[in-house]
Parts: sequence; C-alpha cells; structure tokens
Amino acid sequence: MLFKERALLSISMIALIVLALFQVHFTPIFRITIRKTLVNNLKILRDRKDFLALTIFFFLIVLSAPYSTQHPEYLLERFTLKLPFLGLPLAFISLPKISYKDFIGFHYVLIFFIFLASIYTMVYYGLDYENITHNIGMGKHLPTPCNHIRFSLIIAYAILVGILILFRKDKLSNTNEHYGIGIVTLWLFAFIHILAVRSGLFFMYIGIFILTCLYIYQSKAFLKGLFIICLLGIIPVTTYFIVPSFKNKILYTVYDLRMYQENTGKNYNDSQRLYSIATGLKIAKDHPIIGVGAGDLKYQVIQYYKEKHPDFQEINIIMPHNQFLTFFAGTGIIGLLLGIIAFFTPIIYNKNYQNIFFLSFYILIFLSFLVENTIENALGISIYLLITLLCLKANTTNKYQLQNEFKH
Repeated sequence: MLFKERALLSISMIALIVLALFQVHFTPIFRITIRKTLVNNLKILRDRKDFLALTIFFFLIVLSAPYSTQHPEYLLERFTLKLPFLGLPLAFISLPKISYKDFIGFHYVLIFFIFLASIYTMVYYGLDYENITHNIGMGKHLPTPCNHIRFSLIIAYAILVGILILFRKDKLSNTNEHYGIGIVTLWLFAFIHILAVRSGLFFMYIGIFILTCLYIYQSKAFLKGLFIICLLGIIPVTTYFIVPSFKNKILYTVYDLRMYQENTGKNYNDSQRLYSIATGLKIAKDHPIIGVGAGDLKYQVIQYYKEKHPDFQEINIIMPHNQFLTFFAGTGIIGLLLGIIAFFTPIIYNKNYQNIFFLSFYILIFLSFLVENTIENALGISIYLLITLLCLKANTTNKYQLQNEFKH
C-alpha cells in the first residue's frame, strides 16, 4: 500500500473507514447496514485519548477554514487530504484485537516488501549507473518506487525494526528466521547509504544511537554499546570513500550550502528548504495568533516569494520544510500548540512509549517533522497513521510483550 499512487492510498483508507461504519450482509439477501458495534466503538474512541488526539490534525483545517478565503480549492484539498485523521482512528478501534504474533508478523512483511523495493531500485540503478551517479552529484536522487524522502523514512524504520527483532529475539516460529532478518537488515543498512537520501540517513543514525543508549542502560553492556557508537561514527566516513552516490551527495550538499550563503541558491535543493523555513517563520511572525489559515498558507508563501525573491520561479517555491512550522504559519500559536498535543499524546498517553517499536517509529517521525512537512501529503499521512494506529491497537493487548526490553 505504501508504494501506490495517491488515489489508491485514498481509496484504501476510505475502505477502512467505510468498513468501520457499515456492515455488509450477503445472506439471505445482499444489504448494507450500520455496524451494530458503531455506538460502542465511538464510546471506546472517546475514552482512548491516544486515538482521539489524532483527529486534531483534521480539526486544525476545520478551525482555520473561516479565514482561509484566498484559495478555496486548496482548502478543499487540505480537507480531503486530512480526512484519514478523522476516520482511521475509528476504523482501527473497530478492528479485531491484534495479537503479539500478528504485530511482529506485520513487521516481518514490512521488512520483506522494503527489501523487494530496494532490489528493484538497485536493478534500476545498475541499468543506468553512470548517468544516475552523475545526477546525484547534481542534486537529484536515485529513482525510487515512491517519494524518495518518504521511502528513506520507511527504510530507516525497517532497519530499526530488524535490529530490534534481532536484539529482542522476537520470533514467529522456532526456525532460523533470525538469520534471514539479519541478512536483510544488513542489506538495507548498506542500501540506505547507496540511496544517499540525507534525511533518511540522519533519521536512521539518530534512531540507532538512541536505541544503543537504551541498550547500554538496560544491559549495562558498556563496551559493546561503546563499540556500536564508534561504528556509527566510522561507517559514514568509510562510506564516503567507497560509495560514489554517497560521496556525490555530500559534495553537493556542501556546494549547495555555499550557494545559499552567497544568496544564489534559488535552484538548489537545500537552499530552497532554507528559504522555505525562513518564509514560514516570517509568515508566522506576522500572524502569530491564528496564522494565515491552513487553506491560504500556500498562497501566502507564493506572495512572500514574489515580494522578497522575485527572481524565484514558482516551480522552485516550496512550503515550509518543518511540520511544526507549517502548523504555526497556517494556524498560529493556537494551532501549533494543538498540533504538538496531537503529535505527542499518542506516544505519552498511558505510557505508550513503553512499546519499543512505537518509540522507535516516533523517534523517526519526530525527526521527520523537524525537517519535512511530513503529513502534508498522502504517502506521509499513510505511513504515519498506519504504523501509529497499529502500535496503539497492539498496545491494547500486548503491552508487556512490546516493552523496551532487550534480551541478552
């Protein structure tokens, strides 16, 4: 599901919502009725603050609608895009309980499909190696099955999951499945360096570092933990000298930042991100209480560029590359506070952070929020909601088994 087009993603999520609301009967005649458990499920949702908090992301659009008047079509697009935040929490509440084995099995499947996607990407790279490597040095990216940044995010999560399964000795059966998980995780670790998407690499390294610190704290294995941390410093340096795509990306980044410092970076990726953040901060500063309206933010960003950077082509104008800043500029300090509550409640409520898989994912998604407007597109919303709701649902019956414990 994560690698399909936006339309299929939307249809899939709508189908889950419809199944939560309605029940299909095939006998004695075909008919569709309101699900008998709907009222009870709504009561459960009301009492589950971790599920309920996610709906705030949708209501931020609702609250800013009255003063989002410049581009009603963009406001409608925001409504449609954020609808899953309203419906999917109820859909997951309505699902049967998820067992510990099902939860681990889901992650096995996730790792497997990410592995297949990485093989596909590497074959594509091999067929046009020189041209793609050159393009990476010019700021482009290796062609991927979906948005390369979201792709790198889910790869980083798959790597952390693989590490967790190995260190925690989670199993679906008594076979030697861990050898397979170990090989695939090692492959994905190498692949993400070849892919050379900086945000994904950054997310992964920070995630591994935090998990290593947790492992040291729990197991008191200081020497082993120190060795892992040293490797985290050595591997990127070594990779720079042996992986051309990684080296080209680093060289391009240095060049790009120099162009920004010289105020000539309008056509360069990192410069565009920095310009977008500066623009978001200016808009937030000018409209600090309620923002400019989530439906008008894109219009305001374009207007700001036309005034301050008239030499920018509209194709190079991007929205603020920080999710929290997007909340702030679009809905003001009120929206920012509500967005922070919506984001942190699922992981804090009822000590859900004790689920080590959920904690790992939230580390990655929080870092993503700092450098991307992660939930402003269908794929980002799909990744965030699917894994968050799956972890929350699994916590209902498997909390002890998913706690932050490493077996050694």
